[in-house]
Amino acid sequence: MPVSTSRTALLSVLLTTLSAVATPTSALAMPPEPPAQGQMHPPRSPLLHGIVLSASQQSQLQALLAKQPPPAKPQPSPELTALITAPQFDSQAARVLIAQQQATQAEAMLAHLALEQQIYALLTPAQQEQARANLARPPQPRGH
Repeated sequence: MPVSTSRTALLSVLLTTLSAVATPTSALAMPPEPPAQGQMHPPRSPLLHGIVLSASQQSQLQALLAKQPPPAKPQPSPELTALITAPQFDSQAARVLIAQQQATQAEAMLAHLALEQQIYALLTPAQQEQARANLARPPQPRGH
């Protein structure tokens, strides 16, 4: 594989990894609250699609979400910039950077899955059945 193709493939992986890590965990599961006038509904976990939570469940969900760290703001990586702008491509440095970003992404996913399980545990047996059906459905495109 030519260096430019290899470089393009690695950069694509890096950019994909960076965008995946930047997804805030707390944005994936929000309680049902009416939006303020003129605002859109907050994003919710697919787990809760179509499930009406009791006031107690909403309160418990709020408590779970309040314990979550604030989402990390994506920041330009000096290492990524140096890798891209270097006169020669350093594949070893790229591999190290990719591994670091994948480890960060894995930790974020682990925290997200733990939160989803805690949310699932708040549900009644009937709601859990609906949640399982929700999870079995293919994901819907955003905005639908």
